[in-house]
Amino acid sequence: MADNYHGLVQSPSQIACVVDFEYRTCSCRHFQDTNITCQHPIACILTLRHRVGDYIPYEFLVDTWKHTYCQNFPPIILPKTLPTTHPPYPRPFQQPAAPFRGLPSPHIAAPNHHPLPDARN
Repeated sequence: MADNYHGLVQSPSQIACVVDFEYRTCSCRHFQDTNITCQHPIACILTLRHRVGDYIPYEFLVDTWKHTYCQNFPPIILPKTLPTTHPPYPRPFQQPAAPFRGLPSPHIAAPNHHPLPDARN
Protein backbone atom coordinates (compact mmCIF):
# COMPACT_ATOMS: atom_id res chain seq x y z
CA MET A 1 0.00 0.00 0.00
CA ALA A 2 1.36 3.37 -0.97
CA ASP A 3 -1.29 5.57 0.72
CA ASN A 4 -5.04 5.75 1.35
CA TYR A 5 -5.80 6.41 -2.35
CA HIS A 6 -3.44 4.03 -4.15
CA GLY A 7 -2.46 0.44 -3.63
CA LEU A 8 -0.53 -2.40 -5.20
CA VAL A 9 -1.93 -5.92 -4.84
CA GLN A 10 0.15 -8.94 -5.81
CA SER A 11 -1.56 -12.31 -6.20
CA PRO A 12 0.09 -15.66 -5.37
CA SER A 13 0.65 -16.15 -9.12
CA GLN A 14 2.86 -13.02 -9.06
CA ILE A 15 0.37 -10.89 -11.03
CA ALA A 16 0.30 -7.33 -9.68
CA CYS A 17 -2.66 -4.95 -9.90
CA VAL A 18 -2.58 -1.22 -9.19
CA VAL A 19 -5.67 0.17 -7.42
CA ASP A 20 -6.63 3.86 -7.43
CA PHE A 21 -9.49 4.67 -5.05
CA GLU A 22 -9.65 8.32 -6.05
CA TYR A 23 -10.63 7.48 -9.64
CA ARG A 24 -12.13 4.05 -8.80
CA THR A 25 -9.86 2.11 -11.13
CA CYS A 26 -7.94 -1.14 -10.99
CA SER A 27 -5.40 -2.34 -13.54
CA CYS A 28 -7.45 -5.53 -14.05
CA ARG A 29 -10.13 -3.15 -15.46
CA HIS A 30 -13.01 -5.02 -13.75
CA PHE A 31 -13.51 -2.24 -11.19
CA GLN A 32 -14.06 0.51 -13.77
CA ASP A 33 -15.89 -1.63 -16.35
CA THR A 34 -18.64 -2.92 -14.06
CA ASN A 35 -18.45 -0.39 -11.21
CA ILE A 36 -18.44 -3.41 -8.88
CA THR A 37 -15.48 -3.76 -6.56
CA CYS A 38 -13.17 -6.59 -7.67
CA GLN A 39 -10.92 -8.56 -5.30
CA HIS A 40 -7.94 -6.21 -5.63
CA PRO A 41 -9.57 -3.10 -4.10
CA ILE A 42 -11.16 -5.33 -1.44
CA ALA A 43 -7.69 -6.56 -0.44
CA CYS A 44 -6.52 -2.94 -0.17
CA ILE A 45 -9.63 -1.93 1.80
CA LEU A 46 -9.11 -4.77 4.28
CA THR A 47 -5.41 -3.92 4.60
CA LEU A 48 -6.36 -0.31 5.43
CA ARG A 49 -8.94 -1.69 7.91
CA HIS A 50 -11.75 0.28 6.30
CA ARG A 51 -15.32 -0.94 5.89
CA VAL A 52 -15.89 -2.62 2.51
CA GLY A 53 -19.49 -1.34 2.48
CA ASP A 54 -18.23 2.26 2.29
CA TYR A 55 -16.83 1.53 -1.17
CA ILE A 56 -19.99 0.07 -2.71
CA PRO A 57 -21.49 2.41 -5.35
CA TYR A 58 -24.74 4.16 -4.39
CA GLU A 59 -26.79 2.45 -7.11
CA PHE A 60 -26.03 -1.00 -5.64
CA LEU A 61 -27.11 -0.24 -2.07
CA VAL A 62 -30.25 -1.83 -0.62
CA ASP A 63 -31.47 1.59 0.53
CA THR A 64 -31.39 2.83 -3.07
CA TRP A 65 -33.42 -0.19 -4.18
CA LYS A 66 -35.96 0.34 -1.39
CA HIS A 67 -36.30 4.04 -2.22
CA THR A 68 -36.84 3.25 -5.90
CA TYR A 69 -39.61 0.73 -5.28
CA CYS A 70 -41.26 2.17 -2.13
CA GLN A 71 -43.89 4.08 -4.12
CA ASN A 72 -47.16 2.45 -5.09
CA PHE A 73 -47.46 2.01 -8.80
CA PRO A 74 -50.94 2.92 -10.07
CA PRO A 75 -52.67 0.27 -12.17
CA ILE A 76 -52.96 0.77 -15.90
CA ILE A 77 -56.52 1.74 -16.77
CA LEU A 78 -57.54 0.73 -20.27
CA PRO A 79 -60.32 2.53 -22.11
CA LYS A 80 -63.58 0.66 -22.65
CA THR A 81 -63.34 1.18 -26.41
CA LEU A 82 -60.82 -1.59 -26.96
CA PRO A 83 -62.25 -4.47 -29.00
CA THR A 84 -62.88 -7.77 -27.30
CA THR A 85 -60.64 -10.54 -28.53
CA HIS A 86 -60.79 -14.26 -28.06
CA PRO A 87 -58.00 -16.79 -27.87
CA PRO A 88 -57.03 -18.47 -31.14
CA TYR A 89 -58.94 -21.57 -32.16
CA PRO A 90 -57.07 -24.83 -31.78
CA ARG A 91 -55.82 -26.33 -35.01
CA PRO A 92 -57.27 -29.66 -36.10
CA PHE A 93 -54.96 -32.62 -35.64
CA GLN A 94 -52.96 -33.48 -38.74
CA GLN A 95 -50.91 -36.57 -39.28
CA PRO A 96 -47.23 -35.64 -39.39
CA ALA A 97 -45.61 -35.88 -42.79
CA ALA A 98 -43.47 -38.93 -43.55
CA PRO A 99 -39.78 -38.29 -42.91
CA PHE A 100 -37.68 -37.40 -45.91
CA ARG A 101 -35.68 -40.43 -46.94
CA GLY A 102 -33.35 -38.70 -49.36
CA LEU A 103 -32.81 -39.28 -53.05
CA PRO A 104 -32.90 -42.84 -54.44
CA SER A 105 -29.55 -44.47 -54.95
CA PRO A 106 -28.35 -44.41 -58.59
CA HIS A 107 -27.13 -48.01 -58.18
CA ILE A 108 -30.60 -49.46 -57.64
CA ALA A 109 -32.76 -49.83 -60.73
CA ALA A 110 -36.22 -48.35 -60.54
CA PRO A 111 -39.18 -50.76 -60.93
CA ASN A 112 -40.12 -51.55 -64.57
CA HIS A 113 -36.82 -50.22 -65.71
CA HIS A 114 -35.17 -52.18 -68.47
CA PRO A 115 -31.49 -51.89 -69.18
CA LEU A 116 -30.25 -51.28 -72.68
CA PRO A 117 -31.77 -53.59 -75.35
CA ASP A 118 -30.19 -56.97 -75.64
CA ALA A 119 -27.60 -57.16 -78.43
CA ARG A 120 -28.43 -60.84 -79.30
CA ASN A 121 -30.62 -60.17 -82.35
